[in-house]
Amino acid sequence: MTQHILLTGASRGIGAAIAATLKPGNRLFAASSRDADLSADGAADALWDTALEALGGRIDVVINNAGIFEEAPLADDGWTTSWRRTMTINLEASAILCRRAVLH
Repeated sequence: MTQHILLTGASRGIGAAIAATLKPGNRLFAASSRDADLSADGAADALWDTALEALGGRIDVVINNAGIFEEAPLADDGWTTSWRRTMTINLEASAILCRRAVLH
C-alpha cells in the first residue's frame, strides 16, 4: 500500500537518506528549510497544510527529522535568542506536526 509521508529535514544527511529510502512506492513530501523556516511563527502549521495539499489530502506518516545545533556560549548576549530558535525548530515544530497528524 502506498504511504503518504511528510518528512522534515530532508535536504541532506540522515533526512536525504530517509527520503531516498522511502521514495520508491510511496508519495513523499520531503521538506527542507527551503520549504519552511520552522523557527517562524505558524511555519509548522503552514508546512502541514502545504504537505497535505501536495499529498492529495492524506498524510499517513510524519517523520520529524528537522533539527539544528547552533553554538551559543552561555556568556553570549544572544544565548536566549539562539536557545529559543533551537527549541522552536527541534521541539515545538515537531510537536505541532505530531498534533496535526493525530488530529488528521
